[in-house]
Amino acid sequence: MPNSSGKQIVLLGAGHAHLYALRAWGMQPIAGASLVCISDFPYSAYSGMLPGVLAGEYLREEMRIDLVRLCAASGIRLVTDPVVSIDRAGRHLLFDDRPPLDYDFLSINVGSVPRMPPGMASSDRVLPIKPMQTFPERLDDHCGRLRRLARPARIAVCGGGVGGVETALCLGKTLEASLERGRYTLELIHAGERIASELATGTRRRIEAELQRQSIRVRPRTRIVRIEGAEIVFEDDEREEVDLVVWAADAVAPPLLECFDLPRDERGFLRTDASLRSLGDARIFAVGDAGTSTERPTPKAGVYSVRQGPVLWDNLLRACEGAPLRRYRPQSGFLKLINLGDSRAVAEYKGFSLQGQWCRRWKDRIDRKFMSMYQDPVVDALPMSRNSSLSRTAPERCRGCGGKAPSTMLGEVLERLHGEFSDGIAAGIRNADDAAVIDWKVSSKLVASTDLFVPPLGDAWLDGRIAALHSLSDAYAMGSRPTAALIQIAIPEDAESREAAWLEETLRGVLRELSPRNVTLLGGHTLVAQEPLLGLTILAEPVGSRIYGNDQLRVGDRLILTKPLGVGILLRARMLARCRWDWYATLLDGLLLGNEFALELVPRFDVGSMTDVTGFGLAGHLREQLLASSVSATLRLDAMPLLPGVEELLEEEIESTLAPSNRSIEQEIGGAEKFGHRSEYRALFDPQTNGGLLVSVRASESADCVAWLQAEWGLPASEIGEVRVLDPAEPRICVE
Repeated sequence: MPNSSGKQIVLLGAGHAHLYALRAWGMQPIAGASLVCISDFPYSAYSGMLPGVLAGEYLREEMRIDLVRLCAASGIRLVTDPVVSIDRAGRHLLFDDRPPLDYDFLSINVGSVPRMPPGMASSDRVLPIKPMQTFPERLDDHCGRLRRLARPARIAVCGGGVGGVETALCLGKTLEASLERGRYTLELIHAGERIASELATGTRRRIEAELQRQSIRVRPRTRIVRIEGAEIVFEDDEREEVDLVVWAADAVAPPLLECFDLPRDERGFLRTDASLRSLGDARIFAVGDAGTSTERPTPKAGVYSVRQGPVLWDNLLRACEGAPLRRYRPQSGFLKLINLGDSRAVAEYKGFSLQGQWCRRWKDRIDRKFMSMYQDPVVDALPMSRNSSLSRTAPERCRGCGGKAPSTMLGEVLERLHGEFSDGIAAGIRNADDAAVIDWKVSSKLVASTDLFVPPLGDAWLDGRIAALHSLSDAYAMGSRPTAALIQIAIPEDAESREAAWLEETLRGVLRELSPRNVTLLGGHTLVAQEPLLGLTILAEPVGSRIYGNDQLRVGDRLILTKPLGVGILLRARMLARCRWDWYATLLDGLLLGNEFALELVPRFDVGSMTDVTGFGLAGHLREQLLASSVSATLRLDAMPLLPGVEELLEEEIESTLAPSNRSIEQEIGGAEKFGHRSEYRALFDPQTNGGLLVSVRASESADCVAWLQAEWGLPASEIGEVRVLDPAEPRICVE
């Protein structure tokens, strides 16, 4: 059979079938291949538990699967940028703000969306139930608006299928908690003859009785065609005032599937054969709601997607090896459990139905069993595969100049990027010159700095952006405007085609941050190594008469930190699959935030000194300033900002591997014995990647400076201490 080496599998969407594939990869990756998961959100939501969340039976986190942790534990690259189209001829997925992502095999599991009349989704009174990941938070926003009404809120659920009925039955608990009983009315609007028509007659009768008991009005044979102001307009032009419409009507394909130019059914879902493979492309699979089997079509229900997971995984393995694919045989029937919202449920199987609290407990056991496959205990037990996005199957290369990247590959990548390089250099990267020639006209002084590190995220596009921002920061910290850059890249070993993709994504990421800042990439050096390395040398020129060095701290200055601490702790936690999705989202926002605000800060405020907080941690970089300026400082731990998750991770004794070395200066810090247990103190030694700036300003301007940084730049800046006269008998740094 053909070898799987170098093949890249992409999972588009994080539905139930793909969750199985992610877990299976974590248990046993396909040798030599790489796996990428693309999701609009860093977590997946289990639809079976949403009614329970609305009924107050589960916390929101209990219905969520943390993709950041699951993918980190499994050695899977997670991309959270939305796909906008596909290039099937080139086998690329296309994004708005990210380079194309190539695939050898693609599986699509993007779910469905409610069918809505044109323009309905833009109304501020309509709440679509999907995306389900954000439904509880979006409902909170609407409830906040409804609480301000001087009368009872008028709420409608549109959609009389099982999903809409279950939503209506469970929604009351959320409304009671938010609006109080008697402060709302609830009705169920359905275009069909009867609600839940897919259920047996006896089951329907039980549900109808429950709707009546909860005083939920049912309007069958009623179709909403539009909304005008505060009114919904029905097909017969009848109108009704409403404050909120929860839209849970029948499902259609998401608009993205129209871009794939593949055979689709009447509702827009991709047609597949019995092996879950698209009828229009043998390299593309479609599962869950996204696919419709031409042989045995099934309802759009999560239970089918769950059963498709093992078949999809097996077929991806077989496709990589060129083996015959396995057929998916859907179950002929399944147990239906409808949550009534009051610790009871209705169960139906083969036309028979039962009702009671024991049915709800039955449903709870099934839902929790499914979630237990993907939440913390299982993630913790995964073998922590370090199968990176670039495999290590290539023959060992000689080192020295023999370790350089192949000229053909480098040339092809540079040719594709040709139009993105600046014309502002006389010689250099465009013509493969040995060195760049710069016409330096603006200043008699040149500011230069260099940085090099191992890319932290395993995502070439993001790592390229972070490397550029991190490298630019040194120049900004000295009050200088970067104008040019040289890049150094060690490309991880792999098949040559994957190396080229990694290099191109990295360079595009670097240029994504250099170009808007008018920084010219002059050239650089590439080689191939066992592990990736990435760094830039930055050339800059002062924007004023001063260069802000470490020796310019002034007694009485206040110290301002522009970003929270904890980057190293969170990156270490991500390596250990201990970084939660919400922590990671905040971390990523900070990593992609540049420090160019310094160029506007220095003419606006009386700045003494600036430095960027990076590898030595806040304590280490502050110490360098204090030594150079012959002063001391006091730090207030209560004012020290920390990234979300840092305290919890430090309690688990998770910290950066560089932190112990950074603590070697503790003998120069007063207060360590008293405060050494606090998270804020321990974070002083945490190395930061693209960290914030530590800025000293006159005491009289500190509050205004913090307010300006927060308002104009959206920075979580805070005053954390002050500069004091050096007393040889006292520690260089005191914490309080």
